[in-house]
Amino acid sequence: MAINTHTNDIEKLASLLDALLNATPDLIFAKDKNYKYIAHNQAFAKLVGRPNEDLTGKSDEELFKDQEAAKRLRLKDKQIFDSGDTQTSQETTVYPNGKTIKVDTLKAPFYDEQGELMGLLGISRDVTHRVEAEQQLSQAKDKAEAANQAKSEFLAKMSHEIRTPMNAVIGLTQLLKRTKLDHEQTDYVDKILNSAEVLLSIINDVLDYSKIEANSLSIEKIPFSIQKVLDKTITICELKALEKNLEFILDLSSQVPNYVMGDPNRLQQILVNLANNAIKFTQRGHVIVKIELADRQNNQALLKFSVTDTGVGISEKCQKRLFTAFSQLDNSLTREFEGSGLGLVICKQIVELMGGHISVLSEEGRGSTFTFTMPCEVVEDAKKAKPHQIDYTKLKTLVVDDSVVARSILVELLSELGMHVDCADSGQDAINMVKKASEIRRDYDLIIMDWRMPGIDGISAAEQIKQDLGKNHIPAILLLSAYDLDEARRQSGAIHIDAYVEKPVKPQTLLDGISRSLCHQQSLGQNNNSSWNSPAPSKWDGSQLDFSQAKILVVDDNTINRKVVCGFLSDTNIQIDIAVDGEQALDKIFTYEYDLVLMDIQMPKMDGYTATRHVRQNPKFDNLPIIAMTAHALDSDKSLCISKGMNAHLAKPINPDELFEVVLKWLKAEKINKQQTAPSQQHTKFDNFLEALSWIPQLEVEKALSRCQSNRKLYCKLVDDFVTEHQQSAADFLNLKRKDDCNALFIKVHSLKSSSAYIGAFGLSQKCAKLESQIELNQDFYANLKEVCNELEQIVNAISYILKSNKAQTEEVDQLAKPLKEQLQTLLPLLQKSDFAAEELIPMVVESSLNTEFAEQVKQISEFVSEIEFELASDLCELTLNQCS
Repeated sequence: MAINTHTNDIEKLASLLDALLNATPDLIFAKDKNYKYIAHNQAFAKLVGRPNEDLTGKSDEELFKDQEAAKRLRLKDKQIFDSGDTQTSQETTVYPNGKTIKVDTLKAPFYDEQGELMGLLGISRDVTHRVEAEQQLSQAKDKAEAANQAKSEFLAKMSHEIRTPMNAVIGLTQLLKRTKLDHEQTDYVDKILNSAEVLLSIINDVLDYSKIEANSLSIEKIPFSIQKVLDKTITICELKALEKNLEFILDLSSQVPNYVMGDPNRLQQILVNLANNAIKFTQRGHVIVKIELADRQNNQALLKFSVTDTGVGISEKCQKRLFTAFSQLDNSLTREFEGSGLGLVICKQIVELMGGHISVLSEEGRGSTFTFTMPCEVVEDAKKAKPHQIDYTKLKTLVVDDSVVARSILVELLSELGMHVDCADSGQDAINMVKKASEIRRDYDLIIMDWRMPGIDGISAAEQIKQDLGKNHIPAILLLSAYDLDEARRQSGAIHIDAYVEKPVKPQTLLDGISRSLCHQQSLGQNNNSSWNSPAPSKWDGSQLDFSQAKILVVDDNTINRKVVCGFLSDTNIQIDIAVDGEQALDKIFTYEYDLVLMDIQMPKMDGYTATRHVRQNPKFDNLPIIAMTAHALDSDKSLCISKGMNAHLAKPINPDELFEVVLKWLKAEKINKQQTAPSQQHTKFDNFLEALSWIPQLEVEKALSRCQSNRKLYCKLVDDFVTEHQQSAADFLNLKRKDDCNALFIKVHSLKSSSAYIGAFGLSQKCAKLESQIELNQDFYANLKEVCNELEQIVNAISYILKSNKAQTEEVDQLAKPLKEQLQTLLPLLQKSDFAAEELIPMVVESSLNTEFAEQVKQISEFVSEIEFELASDLCELTLNQCS
């Protein structure tokens, strides 16, 4: 009886399981090792088209009409039997009535109690509706993204399209301001210019905002100098502060690392935006840009930036929506100050992309402080400047400034150096303190004096201190000016000011100024008044290297660029050959053997990329190092050079340290030797010329000279060549514009960009870069072209005047007295050694050859030397010398 009861229970359980399996809409089945079905539910039988049949013992080939589908099923089953793994897949299945569905199928092997494979179990679920919903969602997402992208592209395109005529409006308005206008016309022009600049600012904000919305605003991660970012920020913002007579102050903690990893352009964008806002909303008082080190763990630092003003302030209500798009403080301020209301939104997005946080503290009528943080990686400063050889702890210094904030920052900075610092808030107080210090024989060593102060200004106070006090110990005076330093120099006249520094004061600039003023003070009795005696040292000294076993090819269509490279390398005795375009370069590379090629990119006839491609097509030159020289210095430009077959990249204007590093890296070791002695340089010959050049407002002579490795001879020659090469360039530019020959104009502007940077005309170089970009983008560039031409003519005329004034030299007179043959004998060995000293003799040789039968030959020698074709010049000189005999 018990047995019968157990049997009934089993039958009931089996019946229940069978009912459950048949009730589920999922397809359930089992197969044996021979791929025959041993069990299935009704849903599976319905799929096959036999809902009321028992399909046990049948195979897929017997059940399905589509034999290809049956083969695929057999193959998948075999993979499960072979691997013993559970597998899932998504398949498309068609019912006999034509209905198509998608199913997710799971198949797993099953075993008996002894672990022997018995077959596989399978379950398939209809996921048609889910898949269709996912596809519809994906399509909707794609449409939304496409619409957002279209909107962003439209904003970007409109911004670019509007910017082009806006640049013309601004440029032509600036030119119009230079013409003779009456008071009413000047007022109208100023209002046009201000409105145009506001509109351009709004356009730029809209463009950035469109990038943020499209998630295409990217953050670079490159090593950069915090100080350089601050320098550029100050340059951009200080004029607006000066126009409103605001004190613009920089407070940079000495704990802030010099070099970090990050995006310098975006950091500058934030600082400029915040500083300009502070200046805009401040009518009196000051604006302070402060940078601190909030935290540092090993090489990870958190920098804290703040911009504080004494302006209108912001109410608590307005602060809540301050970082909202298209929002300003209130409508009245929008009308008064204008703007897009996007600046702070963009700043917030950039700060957050950099991993930082931005906030504001403000009170109506009492100013505002915007603060943001920037986490970054500290980079070891490989090019860190040598410390000033000054014992600051022994210096007694007087800081004179009527601004309390400016005084306190200067005092804090100088105190950190160990100086003993006193303060005065006026010129008269400074005079009294210096008198008192002298009486008790505690004289000041240095006075840091503001220029513009109420009552007695800094220059007048300096005059009394230097001349009227009759002191034995006259302190060095460093004059600070938030105005035009050239104007300060002119107004000081005969009053001896030891150094000048522009406000807002940057720490490194101040230290340099202190060093100059103290060194100048120490050298007063040593017949050495020139400010050109201690230019910045270069990392590499070419005279300590011997490359005489190496031969290189310099390829560049710009004469000045070629002379710069050859001038930097001349002390190494390296053998230099030159080519002026890609075609000439190929002829020389395929004819002669070179150890390295320095290749310009943009050249007539054949560019550097094309020439490099032809060289690399010949396996013989696989190991020939080709170094790109180009004014395009973005990471993408460097990558492009490498992809075109070049080995490395040098940015123009060429930095001597970078040039030496590249040459040392790519020349074979056996081509490099060390020299024990360095040739001495005579400085005095060029001092008067350099001093005269320093008065040209468009030239930064000292900076350019340091870039030339302090090689005065090379720099002076570059200045001379610049005038020769660009005497007619302004007229040529305008003529090419009239002919609408933009390609030729682009090449000439590109050439002027690097040439002007070499002589220190950095403002002109930047304008050329802008003009180059406008030409490339087919923008209206006439206004900028006129500016370039005007500035170029001013520089050329000023240098020409100085050159004429300095033309008569004793050495030239002596050399002219020699007969032509003797001059050629002096010239020949210099040409044979590719010595640039030959250039100094050439003018005298040419003059001596006039009215002789050798005039044309000597003229040709001169042309070869100007093109740095020393080999050809040497051959012709030797021939001419033989004929003279």
